[in-house]
Amino acid sequence: MKIRSAILILIFLSHLLGVIGFLSNCDFLSHTTLLNDDYSIHFSHIDPVKRFFSDSGKLWGYSPFFMAGYPKSTIFDADAKSSEVLALLFSFIDSAIVYKVYILFMFLAAPLLYLLTSKNLGLSRDKLVIAFALGAAYWWNSPAIRFNLAGQFAFIFVSYLGILIFSFFYRFLKEGKPLYMLLSMIIGAFALCVHILAPINIAVPCLILYGVYARRITIRSHIYILASLVLILLFNSPWIIPFIKYYPMNNLTEIKWFFGEKNPLFFLGSFFPGGNIARYLRLAILICAIGGFIKWRREKNDLLLPVVGGGIILFIFSYFGSYLRMEFLQNPWRYEFILNLFLLIPASDFLARVFEKTGEVNIRGRIIPLIAGIFLLVTIFPKNLAHAAKMLSIPSGKDKILVYDRLNELKEGRDPLSYEAIPSSYMPDGANELIEWINQNTSRDGRILIEDSCWQSGHAYWGSHLPCILPLYAEREYIGGPLPQFFMKHHFAEFHDAELFEKPIKEITPEKLKEYFDLYNIKWIICFISNSREYFDNLPGMVSMITKIDKFYIYAVKREPNFFVKGKGEISSGYNHLYLKNLSKGDVIIKYHWLDTLKTKPERKVEKVDAMDDPIGFIKIHNPPREIEIYNAY
Repeated sequence: MKIRSAILILIFLSHLLGVIGFLSNCDFLSHTTLLNDDYSIHFSHIDPVKRFFSDSGKLWGYSPFFMAGYPKSTIFDADAKSSEVLALLFSFIDSAIVYKVYILFMFLAAPLLYLLTSKNLGLSRDKLVIAFALGAAYWWNSPAIRFNLAGQFAFIFVSYLGILIFSFFYRFLKEGKPLYMLLSMIIGAFALCVHILAPINIAVPCLILYGVYARRITIRSHIYILASLVLILLFNSPWIIPFIKYYPMNNLTEIKWFFGEKNPLFFLGSFFPGGNIARYLRLAILICAIGGFIKWRREKNDLLLPVVGGGIILFIFSYFGSYLRMEFLQNPWRYEFILNLFLLIPASDFLARVFEKTGEVNIRGRIIPLIAGIFLLVTIFPKNLAHAAKMLSIPSGKDKILVYDRLNELKEGRDPLSYEAIPSSYMPDGANELIEWINQNTSRDGRILIEDSCWQSGHAYWGSHLPCILPLYAEREYIGGPLPQFFMKHHFAEFHDAELFEKPIKEITPEKLKEYFDLYNIKWIICFISNSREYFDNLPGMVSMITKIDKFYIYAVKREPNFFVKGKGEISSGYNHLYLKNLSKGDVIIKYHWLDTLKTKPERKVEKVDAMDDPIGFIKIHNPPREIEIYNAY
């Protein structure tokens, strides 16, 4: 018992050391968020939600800062609601600090959740130790390490939460204790807030598990289950209701690379990747899991059907999801992570046979699990944990970790090794210079056209999605951002990777460009792609280059800024509010996107007016007084 406890502690301490190294470039007490990739995206939702909540008690609202106005925090942040809510609960602490501590909690808690899951699912003694070791080691392997480097930590964490919910649901059905259903409900409400795909991860295993026990449980237990589902939705209704309302405005299916390439043999390349034996992690997990399934079948274990059935569905999602074209299957290969978390449970049960007493298992019964265990140990060994821990000895500023991704394709017959930036909360000098220039040389009179960047153009903003957090540092309105793959129809008003208003920039005529500049009130341009620079350099009568900061070229548009399509006046904007004053007589049309919940004080008729090829339409107010406020009435 003491030996097993010591091993469990040692496993967690190893994980702790790796996490500290992984986050060694994070200043937890600074006012700057983690900046790398999607870390900046998730953080960008927090401050607006705090503003919305302070203004209206709601978790969403109208934002004028991107895309000429849009309903923010309705669809795109459905994988970040938990961090928003936590920042609200701890609003007396700086949001960046709350966010970073929350990430640290997720990273440290994940393997502990798997330990509790394994115990709930009946593993004990050696089985429990093996499961904890495998669950912790898998966190340091792909795809988890890739997701965590890219700031997509929510899906990884919610996968651990999901299988924990499944385990408590299992205990409730098996033992009938309401406490376990209560825990399933509480964790389920939190998990849905962490990531909207949480139910997809465990829906089929839970449904099959319910089917196995449906006739054995009492009517009261059925009522508990139904009530728990209702309460989960009720607790999350403040953001689920606007999500459902505005979901028809998404254009997710138009971003084809989200769904992966259609390849019916993709799974073969995944399970048989070639190269040395350490690359066969998926195959090793599957072999050990099959051994566990055979053992469960002999024992008539009630978990067999739910885990096998759920595993088959998750396998289909992972390797054939590109054919299904279901919107929740964006990046379908992500589901292999939760698939393997499920498979590691029977795998642990199977591998523990090696340590069972001689009288219970013969020598032949030990050889197969021993060989399979060695195979799995070689493939799942957490090299990246060692690399992360090593970061503690590297001088400050050397912020790249050597990543071993045994699941990637071979490069010239060798394992792919890459140097990846670990999460950092230190704003690069170039970013500070760009922000300072915007604050000192632009105004709220016009919008800034900013060329956004993602992995296709090498994350030009120093590895971050800086445009999405620019309103926090430079309170201007932007066309371009908050990120290139923002899947709402409003994102027609965008600029990324030499594509402007959903067209290759060089296909836009100067006459058409002038119309766009006028419609969206663009006064300044920030770009970096050569095609974009060449295009603007060839328009000396329309734009002029002002300066260059790092790789970014900045231009001024030769036009007087004006936020009115029809009429005259002055406009100031903020979250949920547009203030108009000194208005001319008659109807006015302003260069802000219409939204069905917008109303005015004093009350006037507000309607949508179409312009050019913009898919949303703009705000028209009938015969307003000299001063009027447009506000989001919900």
